[in-house]
Amino acid sequence: MTPFDWVTARSECSVLRFFDLLRERVDADVKKVSGLNKRGLIFRFNTDTDPSKLIVSRERDCGGFKEHLAIVFERQAGSISVHKRWKTSSSGRQF
Repeated sequence: MTPFDWVTARSECSVLRFFDLLRERVDADVKKVSGLNKRGLIFRFNTDTDPSKLIVSRERDCGGFKEHLAIVFERQAGSISVHKRWKTSSSGRQF
């Protein structure tokens, strides 16, 4: 068994490197879940707005209202923050 090289591992460890790995993994996961096409759920992965942000969103029709949920991963100087945003909107249907 080869001993663990913690010096090299630590030198390769950074918020930027982790964020890049997170981007790859989230992109793959969103593509996978989108392929399942679960009950009209629409998943999106957006990195176009800002290179320091990853946004994963889910939209679903709740019988006349649309529910929007977004998870925002934001790279900062020494950390990555995660925020949840949610809203509902009317589709214009009258009761």
